[in-house]
Amino acid sequence: MVTMSTSHPESPKKYHHGNLRDTLITAALPILESHGPDKISLREVARTVNVSPNAPYKHFPTKEDFLAALASKGFQQLEMLLAPAKNLSAGCETYITFAVHNPHLYQLMFSPILATNCESSELEQASTAAYKTLLKHFNTHNPNDPRALHAWALIHGIATLRINGLLSHPVPFEQIAKAPLFMTDQLK
Repeated sequence: MVTMSTSHPESPKKYHHGNLRDTLITAALPILESHGPDKISLREVARTVNVSPNAPYKHFPTKEDFLAALASKGFQQLEMLLAPAKNLSAGCETYITFAVHNPHLYQLMFSPILATNCESSELEQASTAAYKTLLKHFNTHNPNDPRALHAWALIHGIATLRINGLLSHPVPFEQIAKAPLFMTDQLK
């Protein structure tokens, strides 16, 4: 005798993870790089990790909160990459390479939208930590040192120009590293 099963075919199981917040951030980074910060949606990221469309809102009440978490992750990655750099040239190379390889994340990290619409202590802590690590390469610990601010503005500008395709040829990192030193010496 053959018995027939009366059970229903298994429906797809919803994703459950102990750390959904980090899972959503990790899943969002490649989406961010392919679509840009303006087109990323919490709904799409939720679908990617197989959770309900409302699940992300338990961790990120607004899209700005979500974007701030992504930017925080970017600053954490940048800090981690900058820390082992041996000298100013290596620090400049690391900074610009990070920007060029992660253009949408980099642009989000310095987005005026986050500066005006988001109050995230996580973002503030992550960006401050990355900047302090960068300051070591400028031989200062003072975040208001005008020489360091000018040098950072220079490498940030070069990174932005590279991302936007406005440099006709790559500037050698050794020259980039010398430029802040030359510029800061002239400002003394």
